[in-house]
Amino acid sequence: AVDNVWDYYHAQITHASSSMARWMRRPGAGTGASQAPAPTSTNRAGNVNARPQISVLGAYGHAIGGPQYDEATGEALGGPAEWRSWPEARETLGEVGMKIAGHPHVFPNMWICQHNGLGQVSMRMPKGPGKTEIWWFTFLDAAEPDSHAEHLRVSIHVFGPAGML
Repeated sequence: AVDNVWDYYHAQITHASSSMARWMRRPGAGTGASQAPAPTSTNRAGNVNARPQISVLGAYGHAIGGPQYDEATGEALGGPAEWRSWPEARETLGEVGMKIAGHPHVFPNMWICQHNGLGQVSMRMPKGPGKTEIWWFTFLDAAEPDSHAEHLRVSIHVFGPAGML
């Protein structure tokens, strides 16, 4: 099975230094010193552990897990939410599927991330004992070329070569 998909508690350790640096600006916050709020136990947007969690394991090793979606925290998770109002989404996903707001992992090595509304895919390739190569693919909306520069900047600085996570 997969690792680091449903254990959102890893972020407080693994990503602690980037959180302490408060490096990530929120969209529309301007430039310069405008930064995200520091995570606290009472700031649900900044602390994923302050939200109810959910994990769903698939029959073939697939998994998804993380903070549950609800109306109050939907925007804080950074992904688009309009699809949640579609009747076909509700019918297909059911009650449990509609609660999910984490990152899916397709067994054995594909991870899908919708961080800050970006579409990214990570392929984790084993290269030998103790060695893994990670390939990142970022998808941009062709219908919104004005957002490309900002989306590329965010993707490079989140999980890309200059990434803080």
